[in-house]
Amino acid sequence: MKPGKVSGQRGTIRGVRHSLDDIRADCGPAIARVVASYAPPGPDREDLAQEVALALVRAMPQFRGEASLRTFVLRVAHNVGLRSAIKRRETTGEPYRDSTDPRPSPEQQVAVRRGEERLLAAVRELPVGLRQALTLALEELSHREISHVLGISENAVAIRLHRARALLKGLLETS
Repeated sequence: MKPGKVSGQRGTIRGVRHSLDDIRADCGPAIARVVASYAPPGPDREDLAQEVALALVRAMPQFRGEASLRTFVLRVAHNVGLRSAIKRRETTGEPYRDSTDPRPSPEQQVAVRRGEERLLAAVRELPVGLRQALTLALEELSHREISHVLGISENAVAIRLHRARALLKGLLETS
């Protein structure tokens, strides 16, 4: 990772300095998806994204490289999201848009948006522990990385993912 500078806020591991800009460049979309899993679009999501950025600036000096930077960043983002969810009741809303096709047809846009809305609304219905495991799995973290982020065993991760998928399937079938 290239050295960067953001108001002097940087963490160092193995001689490489990580700035907030570096983290945003490498993990920005993943952070945005984590934030979207905890807050509906609008001011609440923007506030949560700011809280995550501030928490990352504060947490970077504690980054020791025991896990990947991505795993560390996602752990911080999930912890901030969880604290935020506890403070205020969650509401449903329009999910983030993350399309790989930059020019979908209007019909495809509507279908994708409805599917995303249903999925993220269903994800927000899951108990927090299951939601955390599922969103990290969707970010393609391994069971080991998820266990490190959540501070639970790999077996507990597998159990949570199994339960989350089963509940999610039921929620999507009934909606």
